[in-house]
Amino acid sequence: MRNTQQTNPPPNWYGMPGHTTHATYQPTPPPVYQHMRPQVVINPYGRQPYQAMPATNLQHPSIPSFIQRSRQSGLDNQNANITIGTLNIQNIKGNSIYLQTILKSLDILCIQEHWILSLEKNIIKNINNDFISYVKSVDDEDPIIDHKAIRGYGGTAIFWNKDLEKSINIMPDAFKKDSKTFHKLVKQQRSKHDTNTDILYIGNKAFEGEKILSAWQTHFETLGTPNFDENIFDLERLELSKLQNNIIPELDIQNKEITKATPTEIESAIRKLNTGKASDENGIVSEHYIHAIDVITDEITDIINQIFEKLDVPQI
Repeated sequence: MRNTQQTNPPPNWYGMPGHTTHATYQPTPPPVYQHMRPQVVINPYGRQPYQAMPATNLQHPSIPSFIQRSRQSGLDNQNANITIGTLNIQNIKGNSIYLQTILKSLDILCIQEHWILSLEKNIIKNINNDFISYVKSVDDEDPIIDHKAIRGYGGTAIFWNKDLEKSINIMPDAFKKDSKTFHKLVKQQRSKHDTNTDILYIGNKAFEGEKILSAWQTHFETLGTPNFDENIFDLERLELSKLQNNIIPELDIQNKEITKATPTEIESAIRKLNTGKASDENGIVSEHYIHAIDVITDEITDIINQIFEKLDVPQI
């Protein structure tokens, strides 16, 4: 399902450990059956195989993912495959050469960029003259948006080869809270089509019929499993990131003084416990605390204040 050869991402392309399987490179495509039933292939067999780099050159884990679907078009080769690629990228302008290289191996490319502004649309449209693009920028709905990297904003763009122009249909934008458009898109997506995927290839393995569902399940379980292979993932950078993430909350806590709890506060909290609930693993229920409140209040207050002071649970 995964090959050790992988492409070299751009210098400022980021990813997380859980997404390191976005992609594989495989030089030999699966066998083409004479009847050419509709099929989906999870591997990049483009018109020109994408040039792979040694795994030791990798600086970042995220690699673009590719899916192939059989193409029905007006081209001479009626059984040609459509190669679809998806990736997350940061700084379209700075990575334009990288995108040009990827597009040589694809028919369709879907990208998400952390920030695409309307003034950058022309840059995207001129990346490759053999492709048509459709861009959705973060300020389409808000022209006076604050151009700072606010979390939750992102732009998208889709490139498709001009050979596919007659087969591409741009659906209406469902960005706005339009219930009618939303249900229309859902109905269109879920409606019955003339063709279905009969064969699914994962690596060199072919899955048919009911086995396709289990194959997808296995595939996405692999995608969601972090892979810390040193040939794929930059372990040194991971450790530095963990160290940085741990230092920040520690410094924040050290700069704040935690007010000690008082017996009155603890007693009030105990009296508010819900009753009639199941016991814990030691067989203790909230009623035990309530009926013993005069005995345990000071002890619980002392334990809680030790936690506040040591920032850890004491060994009792």
